[in-house]
Amino acid sequence: ELVTGMAFATVEQKQITDNTEVNPTLWREWAAMFVGNQEVDISESIEASVATVQPLSALPPKAEGDTAVLDKAAFEDYVNSAGQWQRKAAEEFPDLPTPGLDFDAAIEAANHMQTFREANLSFVDQLNEGVDMVDGRPVNYRLGMIVAALLSREFAEEPPPGPPPMPEVPLRLVMSGKPFSGKKTLAARLAEAYNLQVVDLEEVLHECLMLSKRPDASQPAINVLSFTTDAMDDHCKKHEDGGNPFVKQMQEIGYEIQDILDRGDALTDDIYVRLVTTKIRSLFSEHIPGNKGSEEPKIEEVEEKAEEEEEAPQAEPSAELEELPESGSADGSASEALEEPSADLTTAPGGPTDRRLSGAPGSTQDGSGGEDAPGEAEADESAEDDEGAAELGQEAAAEADEAQEPLEDATMLGADAESGAASAPEPFGWLLVGFPDNADRFQLLEKSLSGWVEESAKPIPEATKQKERAALIAPAPPQEPPPFELIVGGYDLHFRLDIHGDEVLRRAFGLHRDPATSLTYHLEDHPPSSKHQVIYERLTPINDIHNSMGTLTSRIHAFDISQPELDYMLGFFGPFRDCLRLTVVDANKTQDEVYDSIDEHVAGLIERRQEDRDRQLAEEAAAAEAAKAAEEPPADAEGAPGDESDSKDEVSADMRAQTPVELPPVTLEDLSKKVEDMEETLFKLILQQFQEMQGEFEKDSHELFVWHRAFLADFRSGFHGIQRRFLEFLQRPDDKQRHVDLFIQTFNAFSEEYPDMRKQDKTKEELHQRADDLQDKLVAEIDEDRQESLDHLDEIDKSGWVEAQVDVLAAQVQHAVQMEAKRYHAACQLMCDYYYAAMGAGLPPHKEMRVINVLGEEEKPEEVPDPKAKAKSKAKAKAKAAVQEEPQEVESKGNKKRKYVESKRDEATGEETPGHWEFPFLNELMEKAKQIIWPLEEFVAPASAEKLDDVETDPKAKAKGKAKAKAKANSPPPDATPAAAPQLSPFYVDYQQGLAMERLTFLHRLATIHNWGYRRLLSLSVSASEAFSQCRDWVLLRRAQQMAAVDGLIEILKEHIESDPPELITSRLVLDGAHLHRHRNVQLQPIPIPDPD
Repeated sequence: ELVTGMAFATVEQKQITDNTEVNPTLWREWAAMFVGNQEVDISESIEASVATVQPLSALPPKAEGDTAVLDKAAFEDYVNSAGQWQRKAAEEFPDLPTPGLDFDAAIEAANHMQTFREANLSFVDQLNEGVDMVDGRPVNYRLGMIVAALLSREFAEEPPPGPPPMPEVPLRLVMSGKPFSGKKTLAARLAEAYNLQVVDLEEVLHECLMLSKRPDASQPAINVLSFTTDAMDDHCKKHEDGGNPFVKQMQEIGYEIQDILDRGDALTDDIYVRLVTTKIRSLFSEHIPGNKGSEEPKIEEVEEKAEEEEEAPQAEPSAELEELPESGSADGSASEALEEPSADLTTAPGGPTDRRLSGAPGSTQDGSGGEDAPGEAEADESAEDDEGAAELGQEAAAEADEAQEPLEDATMLGADAESGAASAPEPFGWLLVGFPDNADRFQLLEKSLSGWVEESAKPIPEATKQKERAALIAPAPPQEPPPFELIVGGYDLHFRLDIHGDEVLRRAFGLHRDPATSLTYHLEDHPPSSKHQVIYERLTPINDIHNSMGTLTSRIHAFDISQPELDYMLGFFGPFRDCLRLTVVDANKTQDEVYDSIDEHVAGLIERRQEDRDRQLAEEAAAAEAAKAAEEPPADAEGAPGDESDSKDEVSADMRAQTPVELPPVTLEDLSKKVEDMEETLFKLILQQFQEMQGEFEKDSHELFVWHRAFLADFRSGFHGIQRRFLEFLQRPDDKQRHVDLFIQTFNAFSEEYPDMRKQDKTKEELHQRADDLQDKLVAEIDEDRQESLDHLDEIDKSGWVEAQVDVLAAQVQHAVQMEAKRYHAACQLMCDYYYAAMGAGLPPHKEMRVINVLGEEEKPEEVPDPKAKAKSKAKAKAKAAVQEEPQEVESKGNKKRKYVESKRDEATGEETPGHWEFPFLNELMEKAKQIIWPLEEFVAPASAEKLDDVETDPKAKAKGKAKAKAKANSPPPDATPAAAPQLSPFYVDYQQGLAMERLTFLHRLATIHNWGYRRLLSLSVSASEAFSQCRDWVLLRRAQQMAAVDGLIEILKEHIESDPPELITSRLVLDGAHLHRHRNVQLQPIPIPDPD
């Protein structure tokens, strides 16, 4: 629709302007509307242009509709000197110099510096001649830096709320991979080696459902029937009283999950992330800073405890491990009873590989504990059911467990020493398995763990929006992006097990289960250890729809396509600056090789952190020693007496007084710091100045853009209407056809009455003479029509419509200059107030800007009339007015805005200057605008200036001041040393540098407006001249066509006169305007009927 609208608008413009291409300015506006998803409004119709007589936008019209897109695009073009505001040569007269093209910022800066040196300014040598340029235009970065600092302070953004506190543990790992890549097997070995707590999403989900009193129906019957609702509430309350409120939170999440599932909806990624993070908090509640009942232990303390446990004698842990087979737990003893070796999964009771509260059996599905460990000999369902009953805290199950002295699972709900696991070591960290597996889940998890949010997902701060808006008026220096550094984030390492799809299928379809023992085997990797053939006959392949060929293929594909985006996110993180978080491990190797590769990275992480901690401790100790040494008093200096030191001080002071002081340069960062340290009253005042300057400049520019768009539309429509109405005037009816019809009627009547006389020569001569008389009449009418058309065209030309359009465009050029002048004056006033406030010298008085108006009459101050001179001036004025008043008025009205210069030939060189238009008011307007430029001057304290003003306004005070000054001059000075001149502040020098840069910016804007105004006025004048010339050509062309039609008519008439035998004119001859038509089907005489005989 947008493209179609632009196509129709293009056709309309071609019909209105008779040009093959759309006006570049209009096309740029259409492109901006297309980008802004707005349809092009075809407001300039042919019918409206003909009906509206000479439209004129003498004043800025009110904007109709939504013009924000057009105004934004036009404003950006204006401040960037692009589009119609780009300085270029005039296309109408490329050989003539175009105003505004000769401006060069570097040359202007050098000329200004020469002027400052001639003025003998004391600080001129400290000014810099360099010019900051952006896209070929000078910019004042000092003003931009001040404005950016003002907006940053005004719209200071509060820091975003951090994530909920997470446990401070030494190791935080994540392991992901395709199905059957061995995630859970490797996680179990890592957990055993580094004392990690394994967190599995599906098991945590089952746990939440159990806590919310809805067990999983897929679990064994004993797990479903061996719990009560009171036991769950008691269990949550027990941990909440013990300082672990996260178990209760998991129960609440379980209720929420039930509501979602009952509605038939799918669980969202946010629910999964809350499950994982709440589970981690529940496991390490005593390590969460600020948690109720916790001592907020530090990571160093936890690691020191772990080191102490490693150094302690290992007799008790070994004894405990020897008792493991007797405990009857489901951690591997059942496998030994079934003569099934599974040493990889054998851990201490309550260790990280124990089952969760859900009591999920060892299935082969990913996330349930079996699919990633092909060939793993798992515990039978009865053992898992007994363990699940013990974890639920049922009374009967608890009595049975007490008889066997079991240890409660410490990884289930963060249970502490009250469960009986007194010998279990402190948790060393957590390992998240199989989650996150895509970029969306990763971002949610990272936000919950560390508060990190990707830049594109963050809302744009208000300060950034305001600074981007202000940069169009006062551009700030470009800020280099900070160097890229890896972020530590919410966890340390992310292991991805990379495995081929064929290997996944081989591991999945090689799994078999023993119905008698419910143990799972892999016929190739981990076959049954028994040599009896009977066990092989009992094995049945696992036919699970979750692990079927189609399901596995879809899961593998989903995992593969989500990894590139996840890799991009993980590229921002790493435990160290030179170490990425993501580690890709080849899982096609043997299990031991894969484990060794992962173990190497984890061990390296721990070792490097220990080195960093030792280095930090050494630096802190060195810093403490240095601080202690600095506090010790230095030894007393021996030697020089006091008189000699005083004399040396005097000599050095004299040398400093004679040596010129080089002021340190003020950096852009210093300007920003001064804004931060500024008093609130001054800050609000300067900020209000900028906001008023910005609002007024945007308002004036908006009026200019709307006004100029209306002017261009009126000019196009107006000229099209003038041409269309003139064409209609040319085609007005006349009397030529009446003369033709009368001649034909007389000719036919004479031929019918006197047919024989038609053959006589005298008769033919008479008829020829009448035909010539008819031609003379027709030619006379044609000449009369031509003269009337030319007179009508002269009336249109003298109506003043073109001059009115020139007046409107001249007013727009002056509006642009006034708008830019007000912006320049306000910017200089803002810098003046800021720098004086930065120097602590007080604000100087406000300067008034001169009025710039070259198109209207300037206001002159009233003069007191002199009675004697009044009579003399009357006589002189009367005589002078009779001679000069009228010619001067005509000259000023005709030549002030535009005049046409005829072509001239240089007699010396022989070169001819073509005739062209000139616009004298433009140069006068630019000279008026340059008169408001702020001069560079020496520093004067505002307070002293105000005192002088007060003294001058009061005559008595003035006399008193003179007397005091005279008495002070006659009195002897108290000290012979002359008073030193006040030292010039470096901020004042920088202020003068800012004024010089703002002057260059203002002059560049004036040159741009000068060039734009000249090209617009020249295009208008040339277009108007060409349009009126075209209308005159139409008049002459119409006369030529009319004369040709008359000649053709007379030729036809004379052919009938000379016809033999004489013929009547039977076909109708029509002289329609400039065309002659012979209608052969329109008969003037009845067709003779032939005699049948």
